[in-house]
Amino acid sequence: MFPLSFIVGFSMLIFGLLFTLIEVNLSKYIFYIVLGILIVGIVLVLIVFKRKNRVYLSSLFGVVLICILYLCRLGFSYYPSMDILEKYSSVVSPRMECVVLSKSREKNRLSNMYEVMVLVDKMEGEKLPFRKPKMRLEIHDVQFSVGDRIAFSSSIRKPGLMEYYKSKGVFWSSRVYSKIDVIPEGRKKLLYLFSIIKDSIYDTVYKFLPEDYASVSLGMLTGEKEGLSEELKNAFKMSGIIHLFSVSGFHVGMWGLLVNKGFLSVGFNKKGAALLSIFFVLFYMILTGASKSTLRASLMLAIFFIGRIFRQDSDSLASLGVATICILFVDPFSSGDMGFLLSFFATLGIIVLKTPSVSVSALILTSPIMFMFGGDISLVAPLTNFLCGAIASVSIMFCAVGTILANFGTVLEIAFLRDAFASACFLLVGLCDKYVIWVCEMVNKIPYMYISGNSSSLSFALSMALLFCAVSLLIPGEISKRKNMTILTIFFMFFISYMFLIFS
Repeated sequence: MFPLSFIVGFSMLIFGLLFTLIEVNLSKYIFYIVLGILIVGIVLVLIVFKRKNRVYLSSLFGVVLICILYLCRLGFSYYPSMDILEKYSSVVSPRMECVVLSKSREKNRLSNMYEVMVLVDKMEGEKLPFRKPKMRLEIHDVQFSVGDRIAFSSSIRKPGLMEYYKSKGVFWSSRVYSKIDVIPEGRKKLLYLFSIIKDSIYDTVYKFLPEDYASVSLGMLTGEKEGLSEELKNAFKMSGIIHLFSVSGFHVGMWGLLVNKGFLSVGFNKKGAALLSIFFVLFYMILTGASKSTLRASLMLAIFFIGRIFRQDSDSLASLGVATICILFVDPFSSGDMGFLLSFFATLGIIVLKTPSVSVSALILTSPIMFMFGGDISLVAPLTNFLCGAIASVSIMFCAVGTILANFGTVLEIAFLRDAFASACFLLVGLCDKYVIWVCEMVNKIPYMYISGNSSSLSFALSMALLFCAVSLLIPGEISKRKNMTILTIFFMFFISYMFLIFS
């Protein structure tokens, strides 16, 4: 039987995703839709509570909880942000003060501008009275660092792809043409430190590897694909391993559990392996620059490992459920974030599914999510992941080791660390990257191995069918009818709700 905490977390995640999908076409009515589901959920909880069915009760409790959290996020954060946006939309270029959270290293190929994420603190000299909204900026020149406090005048609007940015907590957007002033005393030192570490990683990898191989290594290590050429992006997408380069949350789930299994295989007990794995997760978070998706996935995995430390017989699924509940409690909009969904289902697949490859285990449950958001699926993805999964692991590990050795060698002025050992590591990394690229090019020559979903309805229906088939693999052979009915009920309600949305 699934742990009750997992059932609660899973129900919260599924219905949070449902709300995100409904909001795409019915954003004006989402508050009332969620409120209606909340009322129905409370009534069903009262009915089921009398029958003392713990499985159904846990599922319904998860639905009720995500409804309450979603309504609170809408009422106390999103709607006030939209009110402020409407208030200043009539003002020509209002003055703002913001903290820089992240910035792109290269200009967007379409807009020819840099993308910067900021946390808005003041508007026209007045502090914002609610949870600070995030804003996406497009600018021509970046003369500041991550962590700096900046001030500028610019008009604000809703971002394009609103639901995508909303799931990341980004409610506003602006294209800045005016002068940007840096406020010296407002720098956030921790953010600035993370940015220095991340820049150091990029500079080191590009120093030791050719541009194409460096972009592949950085994509697999940090989850960013800015430097990948369009040819490589298409090759990885068609072969079904683009997930290795796009979402760092997937990386944290896969590599964190892989390292944990490694510690267990060399003789550490569960508690020792879990403790060392937490340090690895924190190290990886800093190494990748502590992006939001990495922070979220690191929290998920850290809670998962903490559960193993304090309970010798800790259930992995129970820890995963607790982590999911905590993350959605902080931000229920995360249920629509592709990075979080991939983190959850990758971790779930690795925990439950026993396959020859960790990458294949993660792929089985993440493929429906990637198809739901991207509308495309590669039929050779299992083969490509099986052939490249272990090699990609080697590339990531030695890229991290080589980066550490090169930087320590430079700081400590130990030439053989920088020139010999680091160079040897990156030589192996380059060979691994060359192999991964070669495999993708070969499998992409197989005809009729790539399906593109042209219809959003078709993409959703197929992705739900794939997800249902994948989740059915988690169900053990001897299972009670009640548990079967619980899973069927969740997916049936999810499917019917969205079909109603499509045809309404």
